[in-house]
Amino acid sequence: KRLDEYPAPIQRPRLNLRVSRANQVLGANFTSEQMLHLLRRLHLPALAVDGENLVLQAPSFRGDLEREVDLIEEIARLAGFDAIPVTLPRGEVATPRPGPEVRLLAAARQLLEGLGFFEVITYSFQPDRLGSLLTAAGAPAALRLANPLSEEQAMMRTSLLPGLLDTLRRNTLQQVMDVRLFEISKVFGPRADEDLPQEEHWLAGLMYGAREEAAWNTTPDPVNFFDLKGMVETLLEGLLIPEVAFTPHGLPEYLRYGARVFSGSRELGVLGELRPDIGERLGLEGGIFGFNLNFAALAQASIPPRFTPLPRYPAVFRDIALVLPENVPAARVAEALYSHGRPWLVEAVLFDVYTGDPVPAGKRSLAFRLSYRDPERTLTDDLVNSHHQAMVAALEKDLGAELR
Repeated sequence: KRLDEYPAPIQRPRLNLRVSRANQVLGANFTSEQMLHLLRRLHLPALAVDGENLVLQAPSFRGDLEREVDLIEEIARLAGFDAIPVTLPRGEVATPRPGPEVRLLAAARQLLEGLGFFEVITYSFQPDRLGSLLTAAGAPAALRLANPLSEEQAMMRTSLLPGLLDTLRRNTLQQVMDVRLFEISKVFGPRADEDLPQEEHWLAGLMYGAREEAAWNTTPDPVNFFDLKGMVETLLEGLLIPEVAFTPHGLPEYLRYGARVFSGSRELGVLGELRPDIGERLGLEGGIFGFNLNFAALAQASIPPRFTPLPRYPAVFRDIALVLPENVPAARVAEALYSHGRPWLVEAVLFDVYTGDPVPAGKRSLAFRLSYRDPERTLTDDLVNSHHQAMVAALEKDLGAELR
């Protein structure tokens, strides 16, 4: 007596195979007859043949055959890879267009390198001796890692300046005494009620040493605040940052003196001379000048380039010297000149600052070179003189200026 207990017989799936799809995947040109011949060797009978579509039934011992691509793989294996022609892959790789921040980043690097700065890359993790360089002078405290790899990488930086200062120190130890460095990278700040820090991109730089290399006929002068300010102004102009203004109020404590930088009402960062005790802690003598700019703020403030045709008519130049209280910034005077000089005043350049006799004590003389131009006609001396006198009268009323 024979007993066969087989309550759940194996279902032999039916598989559809498209000849065109198989050739597309393999990059070959097999006919339906060739494919059927190969698959019969695997005991895959054809249940139906409808032109380019084949219906086959998998044997019970090939439970791995479940999809069309499984049959295509078997065809390739049985035919042999030598039967599949070699073809080079084709495709078009689209070149991504860089975004505005990427273009701004490249422009900032190019401008600073043209100004004589060298880019450096410092570690995001720093030792406590670097993290505390600016902390003692009022900067935010660096973030300590819970499980640092070593004490040399125990803190997450909150400013790029400590790393730049350490790089400056290393250069001076190698007798490189005239140094200009910059870095564009991330800093990390604490975030309320969250474990992970806030990451921001910043652009920072340092100037130290002489303004220019020594030569036989010159005596090198040390860099000063106005060298740094001129560098930053050139950088911001090249990055198309409009309405740049500087104010000496509200500076961080690690600066001996300097200015906060604005574009309109948006604050961009600070620049100035670092406090002498910071340099003394690193064994550095002389003034160290630095800037620290928020790169995200720069990207938001930057405007698209605008082009104007070359002027067709010549400019008319006038020099003006104004006596004002010493606490009146030159930038405020320039702003008033542009405000009252429109529409003909196109440029006002400060070329002299004087104190002493006969200028009264507590006051100074600011001399500007003014350029007048009309895009539609040539300005005559009478027109310029009348406009110039009206502007001087407005300055006397608004700023209490006296014509020297």
